[in-house]
Amino acid sequence: MIFTPYSLIGDWPSIAIRETVKLGKCYTIEADGVHGDILRKRHISHVAWKRWVKRNVEFPAFDLNYRYNLRHSALAIFQGQDVYNAYARYCPRPVKLNHHVPVYAGDHISPDQLETKLVSAQQGDRLKIVYAGRAIDMKGPLEWMATLQHLNERGVKFEATWLGDGPMLDAMKAQNIPGVHMAGFVGDRNLMLTVLRGAHVFLFCHNTLESARILGEALACGAPLIGFRTDYPADLVSDHGGGLFSDMGDVNGLAEIVARLDKDRTKLADLIASAAASGREFDRDALLRKRVEMVKANRASGKRLQLKDEHFERPGPHRLGT
Repeated sequence: MIFTPYSLIGDWPSIAIRETVKLGKCYTIEADGVHGDILRKRHISHVAWKRWVKRNVEFPAFDLNYRYNLRHSALAIFQGQDVYNAYARYCPRPVKLNHHVPVYAGDHISPDQLETKLVSAQQGDRLKIVYAGRAIDMKGPLEWMATLQHLNERGVKFEATWLGDGPMLDAMKAQNIPGVHMAGFVGDRNLMLTVLRGAHVFLFCHNTLESARILGEALACGAPLIGFRTDYPADLVSDHGGGLFSDMGDVNGLAEIVARLDKDRTKLADLIASAAASGREFDRDALLRKRVEMVKANRASGKRLQLKDEHFERPGPHRLGT
């Protein structure tokens, strides 16, 4: 059995886990985001008493419940280094596996496509900047726009495209920044991949600890990651390169990185080649097979582990999801 609990309180996976524990069965838990961090940043109220209830009642209750789910699992599969770092200490058998990145055979940038993009970068073509995702707060759409505004002020010539719809799209359009195109919802995945393969830069401003799948897709298309630094994107490019990062929230820093790449086209081309090399690591079919084998092996290992709190690092002042 595999469960993916995520909600504040009382979601079906958490209820099922409680019943599974009562039956003495083993189960696997999966996570692709640090849910405590995401909840704290997304569930923000402007009403003082609601903020107090969330901070002092709801969020601590979520932490306790999620820690229970982790502690009693027989296997925990985490997508992304941020998630692993936050949750591994509470699990008997934690594993990091980026198996939810939807990159399949034929999705990777071809050698000819890569060569065309490298030539485009080196000969000084206008920078092509891309992002793909929903226009919601956790994706940092306003920070994305602010970064592009800083690039305009620096005199950088670019074409920036946001692929995706969402409640903040109108606010983005209202800024009317030259060179920025809001494509809205794109249902054709092949079109999205084509745009990514043509991008010199994949600019992202994620402000929560989520393991966004689009970062792996961008690398597979040879689009370097330029965005806010967390352990997840840094780990994706740790072996072959292909990413440069600023501190969380530092849009000036992001703009400076892009502006430097615009001036140093050899460095930009090298970064593109490195991104493509990092992207070749992704093969969802192979990773899903590995996931199945891990779950099978864990199931064959016997009944659910009989766990005691002393088997794990005490959380102390550390808060789940921070």
